[in-house]
Amino acid sequence: MEAFAASRLASVTFMSLESHRTIAPKTISRFTSVYFPSEHGANSRIFTGNTYYAVPMKKSVKANEILTGLLSVKVQEDMSRSTGIAPVLAQCHTPDKQADDARFWIAATNSPLPGLSNEIYLTKSQKSSLAAEIASRIRN
Repeated sequence: MEAFAASRLASVTFMSLESHRTIAPKTISRFTSVYFPSEHGANSRIFTGNTYYAVPMKKSVKANEILTGLLSVKVQEDMSRSTGIAPVLAQCHTPDKQADDARFWIAATNSPLPGLSNEIYLTKSQKSSLAAEIASRIRN
C-alpha cells in the first residue's frame, strides 16, 4: 500500500492507526487523514489505550520535580520526537503528521478507555456487559 501511495498510484487508502504510523512522512504528508467513517459521531467515540500512573511512594521534592518535568511541554516534545508517540499535551509540537493526527483523533473523542487487553481490570458487571456487546455484534 505504501508503495502505491508513494508512487502516487493511490488516491485513497484505508489502514489501521498502527499501519498509518509506519508510513514514511514524505508519503503520508500528501494525504488528508481521517479516521474511518462510523455511524457514531466523534463526540460519542472512544479510543482505547493504556493508562499510566505515577504515584510517589513518599514525600520527595525530587520525585515531584521529575513528575512535573515529564508533563512539561519540552519533555513531552522530546519524548514524542524520540519515540514517535503523540505527546499528551495539546500545545506541544509533534514530530510528524502521524503523531499530530493521532493526537487530534483522540482529542476529538471522549476520554480513552483501557485497551481490551486490560480486561482483567474490569468488574464482573463490566465483563458481562462487554461479553453481551461482543455477542450482539457477532449475531448482527
